[in-house]
Amino acid sequence: MPMPRVLVAGGVNMDTTYRVASLPMPGATVNTVGKSQAIGGKGLNQALAVRRAGTDVGIVGSVGEDSEGRRIREFLNAEGISCDSLASLPGSDTGKAIILVDDEAENLIIVDLGANLETDVGIVARLEDTWDGMRAVVANGETPIDVATVLFEEARKRSVTTVWNPSPMPEEVVTLLGLTDTLIVNQTEAAHLACCDATPVELGQTLIRMGPAEVVVTLGNDGSQICTRHASIKIPAVEVDAVDPTAAGDTFLGYYVSSRLEGLDPSEAAHTASKAAAQCVQCMGASDAIPTRDSVCGNE
Repeated sequence: MPMPRVLVAGGVNMDTTYRVASLPMPGATVNTVGKSQAIGGKGLNQALAVRRAGTDVGIVGSVGEDSEGRRIREFLNAEGISCDSLASLPGSDTGKAIILVDDEAENLIIVDLGANLETDVGIVARLEDTWDGMRAVVANGETPIDVATVLFEEARKRSVTTVWNPSPMPEEVVTLLGLTDTLIVNQTEAAHLACCDATPVELGQTLIRMGPAEVVVTLGNDGSQICTRHASIKIPAVEVDAVDPTAAGDTFLGYYVSSRLEGLDPSEAAHTASKAAAQCVQCMGASDAIPTRDSVCGNE
């Protein structure tokens, strides 16, 4: 298997998705109208999106020594994703997620992180032979903050680009924000980090002043706002009939990172990422819905 050009740290789970007519209100009970199971987790989904976009990638994280963990390893190997930094922990349960998706393509997700919580900084020390040829490292909010911090510090020493997606939002963010080259957030997350409620352009420029050289604020159906130290560009969304948004943000990130490494500028990368995310939301599930490069780019 080729050495990875990108490392993605984050959650690795088994997902169970239930279709419901509408999401339940507090205290309410709703019946399901469908059920499916798939491999997921933000780390896995983002690594898979990078790989399906055409870039060699490895994953940093932990699973249990259980049937779910073995199934995940088999899946990653089949996809050509390096598992050299994916620990198998005896006595731990592989992470699990319960996802509800309603008829309006809105979702609600409950995660039991399980073995993901046991990923520790020691795993970064074991990456020594992996840095050769590395171009970027990615961490998300499912990455333990101490692991993400040490990973980014090591990347900075080697001039490797750091990409942070603080979803779900961790409690400690200041140190990691200062170690981030590219920040990818939705508008709610951007407002939290900037400690203000403002327009996407204002949020992006505020966050630029806090450390990152490049900020992407994703806006759902309104597209995305790309902010650098020199410009702010609005990228429209691709209009489609959405079915399930579960892995759309992870798909966007994976295609954006891969496109930037190919030499595309932020605007071009965001256009490609938007096309990929639009294909993703038209399919049910997480990993199953992430499109391949051929389906996104065709003969481009």
